[in-house]
Amino acid sequence: MIAELVDIAFPSTCLACGERPRPLCEGCLPEFGVHSEAEGLIFAAELDERLTNILSALKDKNRVALIRPLASGLRPALLGAIEKFSPTIIACPPSSRQNFRKRGFNPALKLFQTANATSLVVSDRLLRLQNQPKDQRLLDRLERRKNLEGVFVARKIQHRVLLVDDVATTGSTLAAATKALEMSGAIVVGSCVLARRFSFFSHSDWN
Repeated sequence: MIAELVDIAFPSTCLACGERPRPLCEGCLPEFGVHSEAEGLIFAAELDERLTNILSALKDKNRVALIRPLASGLRPALLGAIEKFSPTIIACPPSSRQNFRKRGFNPALKLFQTANATSLVVSDRLLRLQNQPKDQRLLDRLERRKNLEGVFVARKIQHRVLLVDDVATTGSTLAAATKALEMSGAIVVGSCVLARRFSFFSHSDWN
């Protein structure tokens, strides 16, 4: 809340060019669109260096003013996923206790709630962490999958679920969340993320 008030009282400079008063100038916004993969994943952009820096500012520096421009870029992909998969609810993985204490909010949840232009509920309460995983950024592909094995448990629900997150890197988070939801009786119809990483660089991965 304090960070949000600071961003309003003192307009942010653009992360890319340094100009005021927007956190991102229109010319500096990443190239967003509606992209899909065969396994049922829809995403808005490739996670390049510029978008990695933007997400780092949101997550590590609490630049909450970035949520609106990012959500605007995400909205067409989210609406496309809703039209394609026909979910009855949208589920977002919860933040770890450590990250929630540090930020005071769940960045992925805020992005999708802001981007959502439908009556569907976007919630991070359908899933919970039954243990606290290690920071995924420090792990390789196999370690990530092992780190998230059995980490999520889900509420018993009879819903068609669209699973969402800010970034998909190896797919470990989405896979673990899908397994927990399906064990609870839900049908995971597809996934949607803001950004998809196609090359793996462990120092800047978010999932």
